[in-house]
Order: sequence, then C-alpha cells, then structure tokens
Amino acid sequence: IDSRALIPPPTTQTGEARTTDLLNLRARPNTRAVVLGVLPRGQAMTLIARTADSRWVQVRLSDGRSGWVSAQYVTPRSAIPGLPVAR
Repeated sequence: IDSRALIPPPTTQTGEARTTDLLNLRARPNTRAVVLGVLPRGQAMTLIARTADSRWVQVRLSDGRSGWVSAQYVTPRSAIPGLPVAR
C-alpha cells in the first residue's frame, strides 16, 4: 500500500506570499487594530485565511507569529479568494 494514499488531503487551502512594502501585522483585520509588529518588504509568510471581501489576509510567519495584513500589500503565489473565509 502506498503510504501517501493514507494521508487525507488538507481541508483548507493555504498559500505562500511576500510583502510588497513595509507592512503592519495586526491583531484583527482593520486599521484600528493593535499593531503586533512591522514586517519588512519581501517578508515571506503563509496565508491562512481571508476576510469575506478579501481585503485582509490572516498570516503565519516562520517565527510562529500570526496576525492580519492588508491584502493589497502582499504578493501571493495563489489567488487570495481561494483561501477559506475566517470566522
């Protein structure tokens, strides 16, 4: 038996992206939310989810931090609308 056949496919789609400019990592998907950090241009991240209007994406960084960034300042490898909508 092929062991790969026993691994179920992921239930949510994630994606990789990089920032296009300095970017605030926020606690919530809005400009009034607490800034958790400032990401440099070119910062790699994993896209986890998006808002219903796809204006914000929830991300995870390689150091384990996660938060929200404005989608207009990231260059994703796959389409943002393909991400699950955060609840």
